[in-house]
Amino acid sequence: MRASESDILILPGMGGGTPDHWYNRWAQKLSTARRVEQRDFDRPHFEEWAARVEDAVAAARRPVILVGHSMGAVTACLIGADLPNVAAAMLVAPSSPRVLLTLEGVDPAFAHRPQRRVDFPCLLVASRNDPYATYEESTERASALGATLVDAGESGHINPDSGHGPWPEGLMRFAHFLGQVKPPEILSFARTGRDRLGRHEGRRNRDDRAEGGGDRNEFHRGERRRQQDDRHENAGQHRAAHDPQKKRQTPHDPVSN
Repeated sequence: MRASESDILILPGMGGGTPDHWYNRWAQKLSTARRVEQRDFDRPHFEEWAARVEDAVAAARRPVILVGHSMGAVTACLIGADLPNVAAAMLVAPSSPRVLLTLEGVDPAFAHRPQRRVDFPCLLVASRNDPYATYEESTERASALGATLVDAGESGHINPDSGHGPWPEGLMRFAHFLGQVKPPEILSFARTGRDRLGRHEGRRNRDDRAEGGGDRNEFHRGERRRQQDDRHENAGQHRAAHDPQKKRQTPHDPVSN
């Protein structure tokens, strides 16, 4: 899959990142990439951040690739299973729940939401000396997410402060990963689901599951049933069109009720 075939959504971390941050450089360098802006980057609120990402994914017209760092990566980790039309994600240095609970101005919901598996290819890039997550914590998150863990060595928080402004190694890794990704086979499936459920349905389902309710596969089963019903209906119409007895009728034939 090429970058030009996707909508690359950049999910910045807390503070939104300086102009020389690697993800802001990527947003400028990659023609189909754009940042997902938050109302308040300094005091992250889970529902607000999740809604902005959901809206950006819903507005995409091509398969979505998520690229998140720190708090942006955490957001993608927590809502990824609810997002339609996502082909892949590269999530860098997500902060651990333990650390999130100690950060001033951060909504505790980021730490308390359960981590669920995603059904698209995902890389989780982790540093061995990240002050916001131990390597063991990142390993646990990657396992729960169903992501491939990438060992970035001793790279700090993988931001300009740790010497990762341009981060060419990360861009090369992203390009290689993207080349292995296959786009969703039927994009209209995701869009049909979005139209049927409404742009806020993912938020409601996410809350239901957080409370112990909901079923992550319910929509997919419903969609398959709808498609099967459509096929049966079309088959019935085809048989009716080729029924010899019905062919003998004309518009003037009496039809009994």
